[in-house]
Amino acid sequence: MYKVNCIRYGFDGATGELRRETGGSVCQTPGAAVAPAVGNPVVLAGNVEGLELAYGLDTNGADADGNGCNDGDGTIDAWINTFVPATQACQVSQVRAVRVNVLARTGTPQKDFSYPATTTIEDKVYATPVGTESQRRRVVVTEVKPRNIGIP
Repeated sequence: MYKVNCIRYGFDGATGELRRETGGSVCQTPGAAVAPAVGNPVVLAGNVEGLELAYGLDTNGADADGNGCNDGDGTIDAWINTFVPATQACQVSQVRAVRVNVLARTGTPQKDFSYPATTTIEDKVYATPVGTESQRRRVVVTEVKPRNIGIP
């Protein structure tokens, strides 16, 4: 028997904080209601304006295990930003990587600097909030390949 320790990351648009909650054993399953908070949130970063995820799917290959989904050939064939309800079970089983995009800004204004009116991350357009145009922004992107995914 193994204890599952849930870790959940979230973004609070009102405060601009990227947070992590740990502890507990109640995690959200795909397609289910959002699980209750699992612990005290820890602020990982401030001045965050956006958090977007993209899921890399391995959709090529035969249905070797008989579950109705292509099991893949080990290569990411498509990136999606939202799971489609009709095919969600297959899409979740085909995830091989997650691309994490964070839009953050400086804490102080910069003299003689003006940031563009919008920033596009994955499939979402973020408008620059009024009053923050003189703060520099950066999109930080990383790709995570979860362990033990796609192993029969």
